Amino acid sequence: MPKGVYVRTKYHIPWNKGIPHSEETKQKIRLRNQGKHISPTTEFKKGHPAPKTAFKKGNVPLAPFKKGQSGDKAGHWKCGKMYNGQGYILIYTPNHPFATKKKYVREHRLVVESQIGRYLLPKEMIHHINLIKDDNRPKNLMAFANRASHISFEAGNDVNSSNIIFDGRLL
Repeated sequence: MPKGVYVRTKYHIPWNKGIPHSEETKQKIRLRNQGKHISPTTEFKKGHPAPKTAFKKGNVPLAPFKKGQSGDKAGHWKCGKMYNGQGYILIYTPNHPFATKKKYVREHRLVVESQIGRYLLPKEMIHHINLIKDDNRPKNLMAFANRASHISFEAGNDVNSSNIIFDGRLL
């Protein structure tokens, strides 16, 4: 019977399942696999040279990925910037008082906070003037005191100037 062919039995057991290998076959398998299956987390032993690209991405050496790491220690770290499911950009700011459980804040809120010089309260809403959610230039942002004034502005109604915290159109 050729190698790798399944024997059609009641249980569909592979042809070599449960059959012990001879010492000669085990030695052939060891020689065939020598030097293979090398990853950045493997300690390289004598006779197993590390491939030139094992720890490199471009010219920067990479640390091996450690399970359970978060923030800038994680192997999948992207400089603290990511998109959420609604299209907004999130920035990793662990010391922000209104950060999410995972320590992220929406970028447009950070931009307005830097313009007005204080933290925005959770009830204060940000409006993108051109309706593009990832265009966070100060010229494109407006901040409202509450959701009602934001909805009123989007409906085309006049909004009391005391309800507008920041207006990027005036820059």
